[in-house]
Amino acid sequence: MAQVVSPAVPLVLEREVRLPVEVRVASSALATWAVPADRVVPLLDGTGLEPYGPVPGRALVAVGMVQYLDSDLGTYNEFVLALTATLGDRRGTLIRQLPVNQAFTLEAGRSIWGFPKFMTHSTITVSPRGATIGRLADEDGDPILALRLARGWVPVPARTTELDTWSWSDGVLRRTPFTLRTSGTRVRPGGATLQISGSHPMADDLRSLALGHAISTMHVQRLSATFHAAVAEGPDPT
Repeated sequence: MAQVVSPAVPLVLEREVRLPVEVRVASSALATWAVPADRVVPLLDGTGLEPYGPVPGRALVAVGMVQYLDSDLGTYNEFVLALTATLGDRRGTLIRQLPVNQAFTLEAGRSIWGFPKFMTHSTITVSPRGATIGRLADEDGDPILALRLARGWVPVPARTTELDTWSWSDGVLRRTPFTLRTSGTRVRPGGATLQISGSHPMADDLRSLALGHAISTMHVQRLSATFHAAVAEGPDPT
């Protein structure tokens, strides 16, 4: 049986955080690739997860960015490298890299859910033509990536989705169930331009995946979410 591993009332930088954690207002842009599954396998090493894709031999990889405008963890930018995976008959995403630009959300993400958050400098802007442009650099200002996601064409109805995300830290696989509510969503085929720089571990991960043309990009004008406590799956955390 899965064991809850998030603190009952987490204390983050001397401040109590009540679970579930609420995101009230945010926006996001995300690109998805289908790559040979053997490129993803090394990034899942030790987790017990298996890569998942739309067809045998392929795996889904997502790179995206989120602007959190009103949340229990504050206002901040977040980038993500996520790998779609399975554990038995359960499907979700492993959060492989999760850079942020504020200290409180960094500490909360690590201590409550085991998310691989690390501190960066970042900007997320929208061009006059509607493309979302993100730039990410390490704490010393050395660039990691630049991501441009063209505006979506096809509108998607507002929806509420129950999802699972995994994190892997200290030899423990943690699953965090969350509820995602989206509106103002638009998608399109392709539309992603990714430039990778430097020798940061996130840049190394991206190079190892050898991402080519994206399957699609997705822009969400408005999202909110509810993040529940993490549960441990796989090895006993004790």
